[in-house]
Parts: sequence; C-alpha cells; structure tokens
Amino acid sequence: MDKRALKRQQILEVASGLFRQKGFDATSISEINVIVGGSKSTIYSHFSSKEELFVECMSSETEQYIKSMTIETAGQVRLFRKSPQLVIEQFAVAFLRYICSPDIVDLQRLMISEAGRSGYRRIILCANAKTAFKRFGAVYRFNESKHLKER
Repeated sequence: MDKRALKRQQILEVASGLFRQKGFDATSISEINVIVGGSKSTIYSHFSSKEELFVECMSSETEQYIKSMTIETAGQVRLFRKSPQLVIEQFAVAFLRYICSPDIVDLQRLMISEAGRSGYRRIILCANAKTAFKRFGAVYRFNESKHLKER
C-alpha cells in the first residue's frame, strides 16, 4: 500500500471511531485532523466533505465484511455441493457474529440515533446505494466471466 493509501486508511479508521463514539454532528474534521496529523487539506484531498467521509466509513466497514464472507464462501463451493445445509449454517453463524460484533453494534446505534436528523437519511441512503452498486457490479462481473468460461 502506498503512502497516500495508508493516509486514507488512517483517516477512515480515526473517523469511524469518532463517528461511532460521538456521532456524526459532534465529530468535526478538525478533530479528525488533530488525531491523524497533517492539514485539513490532506483530509479534503481524500474526501470532498464530512458527509462523503462518513459514507466511506460506513461503506468500508460493510465492504470488509462482504470481502471476508466472499473469501469464506468461495472456499466452500465444493462443500456446498455435498452439504448445502452445513454451508448455510456456517454462513448464518458468521453473519450473526458480524452483526453482534461491538463495532457493528456501535455503527447501528449511531445510524439509529441520528436517523431523525435532517440530512442524515440522505447520507445513509447514499452509503447504502453506493455499497449495493459496488456489490451488484462485482456479482455481475463474476457471473459474466463465469458465463464466458462456460462457452
């Protein structure tokens, strides 16, 4: 990972922690900047606004989960042919472990507590749409490549 990508990841980690701890409105770019170091322009070179940073924090956490599930699932395709019930049970346990993890519980608590605020719904909808479109694109590309190999 190059220096710019590392800085971006550091910003995301710090911002995610502050958003979960203090909420969206109570977290400022200045506060994130103090912890991360550098200047505000560094943060704004990665994210155009606090809203975009928040969306990326939420999307990033969801993406990490989806990637881990994809890796686990990819390794279980052969097992699924032999025992679909076992694979479904393993998936359910992994999913429950994920949604009950402290970070995700904090994130859900944040989303619920701030849901009534004016621009917050739009931010959440954008985050969910962005994640869904990324996932749909990945599934489409996977199915397209699989289809091409079968011909």
